[in-house]
Amino acid sequence: MYVTRAVMQKYRAPADDKTGDGGATPPADGATPPTGDTPPADGGTPPDSKGTPPADDKGTPPADKGTPPADKGTPPADKGTPPADDKTGDPWGGLREKIAGGDEKKLARLNRYASPQAAIDALFALQTRISAGELRSVLPKNATPEQIATWRAENGIPESPDKYELKLRDGLVIGEADKPIIDEALKVLHGTNATSAQASALVDWYYNETVRQADVRAQKDKEFAQANEDLLRSEWKDEFRPNMNMVTGLISTMPAEAQQLFMAGRLANGDPIMSHPAVLKTLVTWAREINPVGTVVHNAGANVASAIEDEISTIEKKMQAPKGSPEYKDYWESDKTQARYRELLEARDRVAKK
Repeated sequence: MYVTRAVMQKYRAPADDKTGDGGATPPADGATPPTGDTPPADGGTPPDSKGTPPADDKGTPPADKGTPPADKGTPPADKGTPPADDKTGDPWGGLREKIAGGDEKKLARLNRYASPQAAIDALFALQTRISAGELRSVLPKNATPEQIATWRAENGIPESPDKYELKLRDGLVIGEADKPIIDEALKVLHGTNATSAQASALVDWYYNETVRQADVRAQKDKEFAQANEDLLRSEWKDEFRPNMNMVTGLISTMPAEAQQLFMAGRLANGDPIMSHPAVLKTLVTWAREINPVGTVVHNAGANVASAIEDEISTIEKKMQAPKGSPEYKDYWESDKTQARYRELLEARDRVAKK
């Protein structure tokens, strides 16, 4: 009994202990306090058997139950977000380089597209055009005649130039004069594997250009003739019309076919013959040499002498008409008729001297 009280006395707290724990004092050597209802003096957590349940099973929930897993908050990279290793925001996310596999040409082509979606859209568009026949296949290099024939058939190209089906504007038909030119053109087109539509377009162009050039030339001819007429009028003055009549009279001595060729002819530089001042001056000179009285009696041809005599006779009748009559006055009171009579007499003398 003494021993028991001594032991209990050993664990009693001093009188000034304010903890209210019955004066129990923990052992100085840090030994485990005795079990009982009083918690240890250091304020630690009471034993599991009687105190607060351990924090790891009933207190604060484990850390892995408060924050949802990272893979449930962020959608996968292949659903719109660039891969985690892409820091630039590039939709390709380094995929270009993987696809190119070190091929610079492939990489350059992939760089034309802003995103994989754009590249796929371009691929689908190309396939659609191929299916619709908008893109032609390529003829193999050094193709055999059989390959060429097959390729032409697949691409709407006739087997020979004469098989082209030309559809020209406004129902135009190739004329006989143009046929040799068109035939040669079709041979060249067939050698380049042109289609019938392309050949038709070229033939249409040929006729359009022919008409255009004819219109341009006609306008230039008109301007050329007018400019040279003005030049000759200023030089010949009152002799312009007589000289031009002499030219006409000279040309009229040619055979009919030659007249047409000469009148519509052109010089080596393309100028119209009948509008060139040098040519017209030469023709006037020739006309005067061939027909000295050509300026007096126009367009008389080979009957110049007869024409002169007929006109002289007409005027002399007026001279002998009754005085005061219209015929009498037409000569004796007209300086113009008297001048014409003298001109005819001189012309008759020149003809007689030839």
